[in-house]
Amino acid sequence: MKTMSDIIDFAQDGNMPTHEECYWAMLALNALGTFHTRSIMRLAEAEREGKKPILTNSAVHQAEQHFLRLKTAYQTAPKDWLGPEHDPSTPECQKWRKMSKGILQHVIQQPANPS
Repeated sequence: MKTMSDIIDFAQDGNMPTHEECYWAMLALNALGTFHTRSIMRLAEAEREGKKPILTNSAVHQAEQHFLRLKTAYQTAPKDWLGPEHDPSTPECQKWRKMSKGILQHVIQQPANPS
């Protein structure tokens, strides 16, 4: 399978990646988005709590990690980057997905706290 970068370049050049390439690239990009969201949320929480900007509470550290994550993901085939533990066709992955969906439903039902 092509690397994420090759799949995206191929599409941006006006070509149609295979269904499988699109499937795995979509899952990998979703995972990257989750990483990025968690990073921003961690920084916001640290700022609200007045924590010192050390390691995961540091915008510089998070930016460096963001770059390294993107670089690694784009240089790797999406299925390989995700790894077998994130293959939706496996029962183990579906077990974790079911738990995640339950947690998400619980969070969605909670009243919003804008502070």
